[in-house]
Amino acid sequence: MKNSTEKPTSRLQDYVFKLALLSIVWVVLMESAAPLHVLIGLVISMLTLLFVKRTLPFEPVTNIKWLRFAFIHGVLITEIYKAGFAMIKRVFLGGEVHMVPYTIELDSRFLSTIFCAWMTLTPGTIVTEIDGSRLTVLGMTAPGDHLLEAMEPGATDMVKLLRSCIINPDSATA
Repeated sequence: MKNSTEKPTSRLQDYVFKLALLSIVWVVLMESAAPLHVLIGLVISMLTLLFVKRTLPFEPVTNIKWLRFAFIHGVLITEIYKAGFAMIKRVFLGGEVHMVPYTIELDSRFLSTIFCAWMTLTPGTIVTEIDGSRLTVLGMTAPGDHLLEAMEPGATDMVKLLRSCIINPDSATA
């Protein structure tokens, strides 16, 4: 929630910044800076900001080391490629599908959501349910392997990386 004593110009600047950022992302994804594409990007960005504000009232994300958070995405890309190559082998060897519960120890809802997105981006695993710190993960393993044992080292490393992004882990309430 926004502070009621915040100046309207500050909210306007915040809105314009978000609008510009979303529009730039749109132009990059469209790979075109034609006036029509820029205009469409602005309209879609405005609609996105309008609907997100009305339908997803997020709490402010605080106490996150944003620069560190940005850099750890390189680790994620590496994990995605490693899991992708391992998944190719599992598919050809006739892998087995398992659904297991998994508990994460992240006090921040924001970082827990990021962890679930990372887990789903990694080939061979999908987070199917989130209940606080308990997740249900669907995944494919090599024949005879157990999913929890196969995903534990990578998942533990991801949680450690995300925890390192918290400025004060004792007061992580975002």
